[in-house]
Amino acid sequence: MSISLNYSPVVDQAVSTTLTGLPPSAYSALIVNLHATVENYARLSSIAGKAECAAVLKADSYGLGAVPIGLRLQESGCRTFFVAYIDEGIQLRQAFIQHNIEVDIFVLNGLLPGLESTFTDYNLIPTLTDLDQVSRWQEYAKTVGRKLPASLHIDTGMARTGLPGKEIQSLLDSQLLSGIDIKLILSQMVYSHGEDPVYSAFQRQRFESALRQLPKAPASLSKSGAIFLGADYHYQMVRPGIGLHGINPTTDQENPLLPVVSLWAKVYQVQDVVCGQTIGYSQTFQVKSPMKIATITLGYADGYPWTLANKGYVYFGDYQAPIVGRISMDLMTVDVTHIPESLVHNGAWAQIIGQEMTIDKIAQAAGTVPYEVLLGLGKRFQRIYT
Repeated sequence: MSISLNYSPVVDQAVSTTLTGLPPSAYSALIVNLHATVENYARLSSIAGKAECAAVLKADSYGLGAVPIGLRLQESGCRTFFVAYIDEGIQLRQAFIQHNIEVDIFVLNGLLPGLESTFTDYNLIPTLTDLDQVSRWQEYAKTVGRKLPASLHIDTGMARTGLPGKEIQSLLDSQLLSGIDIKLILSQMVYSHGEDPVYSAFQRQRFESALRQLPKAPASLSKSGAIFLGADYHYQMVRPGIGLHGINPTTDQENPLLPVVSLWAKVYQVQDVVCGQTIGYSQTFQVKSPMKIATITLGYADGYPWTLANKGYVYFGDYQAPIVGRISMDLMTVDVTHIPESLVHNGAWAQIIGQEMTIDKIAQAAGTVPYEVLLGLGKRFQRIYT
């Protein structure tokens, strides 16, 4: 089995040196700091206490690369991984096979018909979310003549996926769990952190009720934000995902995690504009006094929110450069009037995402959630893992 790893690791602690070392054709760069990812995993593990800390790497680890991130987390002690769909699980399993690594990989989004043998071929654990899936997995276990592992998803208030509480008794009465080795019982929290503590407590109570009825097995309720709700929500396993990448998983405190991602793009052109000129499509910005404008090689085709026209920022060193005019498909224009020429010239690098303009801040300014910003980052970047 083989897999094409879509990345070229670059090990260099100085970002400027890393950027300078890129080929001239690289007009943008997404840098993923794997050390920060590991540190975030360690912090979340510490908060989780005795509970095992797994890693959710669905959607290619939120667009940042499930294979390099999964391999690095495994080196740091992670032994359980979650993905959304079976193709993600196959890719991750193949990467671990290449390195002779044994880990558990759970596929969260159910057991689609016809995929039973694929799960066993790649040693993946399905998450069963309704009675039909449980029944089909039991029948397949009879066919292969051995108990098969699975996790069981209980709906405690999301009404999106998972067995409703009223079906648990039917599950037990029908003996559908015979022949199935339940590795984990899990549920999904409606609120990411502490937005509605009353409803979160209600979900936990429903989860407790389900656990009392079902066969004894490890349990998991908390994703990134709920880990911070306390030990009552930890059970035997926690499942951080986006928190591993430094996105603030809490709603009422400063980010306790380290930023993982920085995004850079080159200056394409610098020009002087005079009073009365307009910049960009639809003339949404009119120049009030002489300005210097830099055009940057990044736009909404790269996942930068179009809605940040005339209100977003980029950085040249410590200098903030406001976006002026519409954001185009491949380009954006920023005001660099006040920034030293040594920092702004053709081929110079501007920081689009980093310590000052975080993914959380961009999402807030764009009126969306950090998940969408992170997952929207395009495939055109030179991706670097440090």
